Amino acid sequence: MKDKKFLRVRGNKKIRLGKRNKKKQTWRRARGKHNKTRESTRGKAVKVKIGFRKAKMERNKIKGKIPFRVNNFNDLKSIKKENIAIIAKLGKKKRQEIETKLKELGIEVAK
Repeated sequence: MKDKKFLRVRGNKKIRLGKRNKKKQTWRRARGKHNKTRESTRGKAVKVKIGFRKAKMERNKIKGKIPFRVNNFNDLKSIKKENIAIIAKLGKKKRQEIETKLKELGIEVAK
């Protein structure tokens, strides 16, 4: 099933609700008297309901692989082929070195 984007109603109208800031555009239940999302009107935003959850095997994965956080070169010893690397907050030089090493090992890097 395709991922649905459950966004706050009218979250694109005010900066404090998430205009120009995706992090703040989180789901909040629609409670208005005539709210179209609450009434599940066709063509309006989708409401969170049972059945939209991913399959258990697909949860907490990136491109079907288990994420693995890489902080330094020592972490590269314990990474496996079924993992996808998430490079931690590092400087440009260290990040490039780790990316080249991961490419040699044949492990994908999450962007």
